[in-house]
Amino acid sequence: MVVKTTEEDTRYKKLLKEIVVLIVLVIGLYIIFTGGLKLALNTDTPIMVVVSGSMRPTININDLIIVQGVDPHTLKVGDIIVFKNPNYPNQSCESGHCIVHRIIEIVKTNPLTFRTKGDANYAPDPFLVRENDVVGKVIMIIPQLGIITRIFKPPYNYLTIIIIFTLFIIMEAQEIFKEEGKEEGESNYI
Repeated sequence: MVVKTTEEDTRYKKLLKEIVVLIVLVIGLYIIFTGGLKLALNTDTPIMVVVSGSMRPTININDLIIVQGVDPHTLKVGDIIVFKNPNYPNQSCESGHCIVHRIIEIVKTNPLTFRTKGDANYAPDPFLVRENDVVGKVIMIIPQLGIITRIFKPPYNYLTIIIIFTLFIIMEAQEIFKEEGKEEGESNYI
């Protein structure tokens, strides 16, 4: 039995192929972005949004910071670090329990401990930061980009991504049908 494919079938196959490629691309970019950054920057939390003003004017609320995992022994006075909040020792940075402050003194080298202070704070932190509590060093500050994550919290951020993704697919489908219509000498299908 011979099955003939119509031009409409060909168009739908082309559209389906475009959608599959787009889905694979989005998934690939997500994996590269999340896993790749974690691997490249040697930390589980390479991107964070600042939620307090303790580091003003250097780092402001809603600034996005890029953090690189480092050997704590390479840190020096003046470095801005991210460390686990000693009040929540079993919590991760993903749960919002990390602090971003500047090293103002290396108190001891064995075991390595740091005194830290927020640039906007009058006094140093009332605790010392141990080397195993250091998450990483701030290597980049992107002003105010973190506001996006503060505006679009779950589930709204997911809905926004789905809506944008759907609109992109619809626009791609329209382009495919327009191109097919022009090839056939017709105006538009959609």
